[in-house]
Amino acid sequence: MYISGHSAWSHPYPFCDRLAQYLSEITNNPITITMTYEDEFRNFFGVDTFYSSWNDLEGEYLVDHDENYYDGEDLTDLVREKFGNQIDDDEFDWWDTYKAEDGEEMCPGEYADNVVYNFFETGELNGSV
Repeated sequence: MYISGHSAWSHPYPFCDRLAQYLSEITNNPITITMTYEDEFRNFFGVDTFYSSWNDLEGEYLVDHDENYYDGEDLTDLVREKFGNQIDDDEFDWWDTYKAEDGEEMCPGEYADNVVYNFFETGELNGSV
């Protein structure tokens, strides 16, 4: 199943936590939910995994979660590695074409998109996309 949505100010952690709890209760099975999220200005982005398990002492399903979160500066650092200090220039435009450190010409904004979407798929943040 796939659910897409938008929320203000932060990722919808309480929704996913409660959804995992609810689905576990009605199906009487452990549930795993994976949520990817990103701020519209990439101030933060991440992948959270929520998982329920039966707790004999409590007599109910309990939900825990793992968070794999990055700050926007982490992404900017990867872009800086790829494009050098030109990204700090006042005239720099994320959507223009620039020559990267390896000589390849590309758009830094598209490169950043590829880094983030690769992270969503693999769980690893790296600049080799």
